[in-house]
Amino acid sequence: MRRASVAIAALLLLPFAVGEFWAYQLGLLYLYAIAALGLGLCWGRAGFLPLGQGLFFGLAAYLSGLALIAFEQSPWLLVLIPLAACASGLAAFLIGTLVFRRRGESGPYFSMITLALSLLAYQLANNWESVTGGFNGLKGIPGLPGLDSYTAAYYVAAVALVLSTGLVAWLYRAPIGVLWAALAHNERRVVMFGFDTNRLKAVAFGVSGMLAGIGGALYAPQQGLVTPQLCGFLLSADLVIWAAVGGRSRLLGPVLGAVLIGALTSGMRDRFAFW
Repeated sequence: MRRASVAIAALLLLPFAVGEFWAYQLGLLYLYAIAALGLGLCWGRAGFLPLGQGLFFGLAAYLSGLALIAFEQSPWLLVLIPLAACASGLAAFLIGTLVFRRRGESGPYFSMITLALSLLAYQLANNWESVTGGFNGLKGIPGLPGLDSYTAAYYVAAVALVLSTGLVAWLYRAPIGVLWAALAHNERRVVMFGFDTNRLKAVAFGVSGMLAGIGGALYAPQQGLVTPQLCGFLLSADLVIWAAVGGRSRLLGPVLGAVLIGALTSGMRDRFAFW
């Protein structure tokens, strides 16, 4: 509890220490870290690796951006932006339900399907110009009402990260979190105890999609632009790298990986030609 209080206090005071530019950069990294949390839940806790998490990040970003353009300054945004994140979670749950219907399909088969769906989403976003803006992306997205400064956007991202981390920590301690850990160690034994492992994996994938959706839904107003690259391979690969480097089996591992590697990238990509 004491460590959590220190961490929250550090998040609150950080913008005053690093300035507006780094507050903006860190706010963006926090949104990626929320999506990485979901990957850690699937890969590190439940034992299966999604390779297309960018799909759910990008889906929520587009839905949020379209809502902000259509309902700028409207109170409806308080409902529509969370719904964008929930839509990504629902999509992930439905995909997981369909894929996991075949017993034992949580290995490379599942990973390849999620990767293929991410690539398909990239092509769809790239070519559906009337809705997504095509290759140039969805432009002119306004910020959240009353929260247009970089510092305000930082605090929104920080609060979302703290709440998302708290949710995942609670799920890890809950009975379903124990069952996810058991799945990763010996799925056949969990089946023998009478649990529906396919549904357990679909729920885990749905929660991870919702976490990616939270990051994406807040990405649109923070950046003011949503491009097809969010749905594609590069972001999905980055999420896997961040979770692996930070420690996929630890709660804060994916968060630390996303923030540390992202910060190093921002600071060093102009100094090293092949960063």
